[in-house]
Amino acid sequence: LNDGGGTLCVRSQWLWLLLLLLLLLLQLSVVTVHAAERTPVRLYVDCDHGSDTHHNGSSPSQAFLSPNRAREALRALHTTRTVPAIVTIAGQCYPRNPTTGLIDFSYPVLSLAGAQDSGSSEATRITYVADHTRGAQFMAGHVLPSNSWKSATDTLACKGASKLNVRTALPDTVFPGGYGTLAPGSLGQCASHGLTELFWDGQPMLLARYPNVMPNGTWAWMYIDLVENVQTSFSFNFTQRPLRWVNESDPWLSGFWMFDWAQSYVAPATIVPFMDTGVTISVKSTTPPAYGFEKTARVMGVNLLTELDAPGEYYLDRATSWLYFCPPRGVNPASAEAVLSIGNYGVTLQTSSSLMTDLSTLPKTTAVHAPLALLDLSPVAPPDSVPELMAAYQHEALASRFYSNKIKPRSAAWQQQQQHQQHQQQRQQLIDNYRCKQQSLDENARTGGVQFVTFSGFKISFAKMAGFYATTVNNVQLFDLDVSNHGQNSLVVHGNNNLIQRVRAWGAGCTASLIGGGDQRTLTQGNNTVADSDFAYYARITRVYNPGVTFVGVGNTYRNLTVHDAPQQAIFGSGNNHVFDGNHVYDVCYEVDDSGAWYMGRSWVERGTVLSNNRFERVRTVEHITLGAPHVNAIYLDDQLSGTTIVNNTISDSDQGILIGGGRDTNVRFNHFQKCRNAVAFDNRGMTWQAEYCTFDAQNPSKSGQLVLDLFAVNYTKPPYATEYPQLVNLLQNHPCVPVNNTVSDNTYCNVTGVFLTATAHNMTTWFDSPPV
Repeated sequence: LNDGGGTLCVRSQWLWLLLLLLLLLLQLSVVTVHAAERTPVRLYVDCDHGSDTHHNGSSPSQAFLSPNRAREALRALHTTRTVPAIVTIAGQCYPRNPTTGLIDFSYPVLSLAGAQDSGSSEATRITYVADHTRGAQFMAGHVLPSNSWKSATDTLACKGASKLNVRTALPDTVFPGGYGTLAPGSLGQCASHGLTELFWDGQPMLLARYPNVMPNGTWAWMYIDLVENVQTSFSFNFTQRPLRWVNESDPWLSGFWMFDWAQSYVAPATIVPFMDTGVTISVKSTTPPAYGFEKTARVMGVNLLTELDAPGEYYLDRATSWLYFCPPRGVNPASAEAVLSIGNYGVTLQTSSSLMTDLSTLPKTTAVHAPLALLDLSPVAPPDSVPELMAAYQHEALASRFYSNKIKPRSAAWQQQQQHQQHQQQRQQLIDNYRCKQQSLDENARTGGVQFVTFSGFKISFAKMAGFYATTVNNVQLFDLDVSNHGQNSLVVHGNNNLIQRVRAWGAGCTASLIGGGDQRTLTQGNNTVADSDFAYYARITRVYNPGVTFVGVGNTYRNLTVHDAPQQAIFGSGNNHVFDGNHVYDVCYEVDDSGAWYMGRSWVERGTVLSNNRFERVRTVEHITLGAPHVNAIYLDDQLSGTTIVNNTISDSDQGILIGGGRDTNVRFNHFQKCRNAVAFDNRGMTWQAEYCTFDAQNPSKSGQLVLDLFAVNYTKPPYATEYPQLVNLLQNHPCVPVNNTVSDNTYCNVTGVFLTATAHNMTTWFDSPPV
């Protein structure tokens, strides 16, 4: 046994151990090589101390000066890069001219376009991240030198009044589009057309106005006493204050002219005495009011140097470049940072130029303007954006339908009503054209835009139009951004599979955010998620139909959002199969009537949306209104909107909980109402004043109501709509104008001063048994 057997056994054991060691070493080398292959490309930008001409961006000591220079460096690697890329940015970043390197507000601070600025997959994702120690702020505005302020107490009636000349203070700064202006518009159209604004100590200041804001923060108004002409002129009987505005260079009037849910701006053409105690104001024909003038309507004068008399007000003379300012608390304006908004955008993500050219052919009328735009890298004014057009057309459609249904009969408005009927047809054509363009966008969205890019930790501030503007994007991630103090919109993200989390969007002049995507034609989900974010103090300039969150498309999720402190809506939009879960909405709709904190309306086919586990508080009219009743709703399903599920929500200290406006297939269960006037309002408007929109003309289907035409537009008896929503298939044979198949059950309430449900059992039985409309 010892003649070799044992020796062979020992040698065999050593051989196996050696072989195992070699295999382990080989595996380790493979892992090491693989790890080396996955090491990300790292670039650095120092907006305070870097250099775009002498540094290569490879380390903090070799940092570039501008974010766009880092983008160019990544473009050079686009075809060969197989690993992630991380760009770390520090300091206060301004937009720079790519040729001269000088600050140039004709450009965004960072602009990405298409595949060249994208990752091709998660494995090659590009991440732009703020330095964790110094932070990074993208500035679309310019800090005013503190030593440029001069005393203006000789001309202004406020303590600490100061002035500076913008051209002297910022001698080398180009203002693209000039200082901008206010503008008229239809319902919800943003009235800031490139308006240069003043921000002080991180807060937006107020254009000088009369009357001044009241001590509790609500706005004060004058009230029309006499309408001379419903479209052109009106009078105040007992104040001649507007006579002080006769020599103002660019005066404007903001008003809720005919409805307390519809505000717009007009420019006075003449202001003349009326009898001995009043004035008559005629407005320019190019700035008609939304819907016309009405007696007792609320009016405010704005952009008035003669009225600069209250803390926080300012006025910019566009002819002389003098900026006049009455600082808050009467302190020296140099005691805090003052910034003028100058550039149009902070960050833009755009698609190919071919798509932009196609979108530029979208039809335009004087009634519909699209203030946002798809940008290229040049300072030329870009074409209109589909997401903003979506919101604009939705507003227009709602406005036209509201008007035709709710206008009070009056002989003086007959001609206006006739004009409206013509405009309604034009607006519907705009919507139809939009849908065609939207189809092209949806098809392009999967391939044509920026994708697999992350932004983390940035503060983006002081753009005249939008802070972060991204269209046709896919798999884009936004984390921990502060996108505040912008003239029109804080945040616009339209595309698929995008994630927005822990974003703060405060102080937008109009809509705080528009986030959505998906294809309504095919019911393909957008799969966008917005979570754990805060939207507040928006609609500073245009007060209505500019919500904190605008939703569009199909299958997007809005979760754990806080939306608060706004004159009208918190959440507004359109589409199918969205989810709103765990959101907190409070202190909204305080300046209007007939509105909703969560609002959607006028569709049988836009259904499948679920509201769950949300909390609504203090949804009440606070300001004195004169053209309607001070009634608003936490959740407003307007004008026969159908197929919405509302479950496990809490509504407290609000005027009215839920309004089901004649719709069908609505499910309201397990909600709690506390301290409300009514818990659930339920009506049959499709059988009465809104019958024209749900009527089916079997002899001539093309002349059916709009809700019926929407059914035909989606081919409702065939997939995908027939399979996703089987209730649609036989809708026209199942009491089409009657609010059927609604469920309101298992809800609780306390301290409801009116009723739990406004419709009685007798009401509902009568509706169902009534003959067809």
